[in-house]
Formats: sequence, C-alpha cells, structure tokens
Amino acid sequence: MTALPTLIRHVVGQKEPILHLQNNQPLNAYLQALQSGLGKSKFGIENQEDMEPVIRHIESGKPFEKEYIGKENIYE
Repeated sequence: MTALPTLIRHVVGQKEPILHLQNNQPLNAYLQALQSGLGKSKFGIENQEDMEPVIRHIESGKPFEKEYIGKENIYE
C-alpha cells in the first residue's frame, strides 16, 4: 500500500526493480517542512518505537532521490 500513485510495470529481461520518482520536489518540500517542525513536538510519535526510523530520516534532511535501484534501496 502506498500513499503515492504508483505504476508497476513488467519489463522483459529486467531483473532488478527500479523506483522512479518523476517529481520528487513536493516530497522534498514536505520533508523540509517536517524537519523544521520536528524539534517542537515530533508530531506525537516520539514514544512509538516503529516510528524512530522515520524520525531519524526526517532529522537527517536527506532528500528523496529521483531513482532508487534494487529492492533494498527501494525499501530504505
């Protein structure tokens, strides 16, 4: 399940999955907005262990790339 519209396409001969984010600017803008507000409240999720990786990613400020290759990179 994803909150983003997703097209899954089979490419003959392609063995490794590739995730293309055609327009990553809105995601990166939202990430920056979350990062600026994170220090104030952590959105009420600071006590939820499963959200710690999400919080760390927001705090890192690492932007979303346009493309991820391989299931490990896509999952991350």
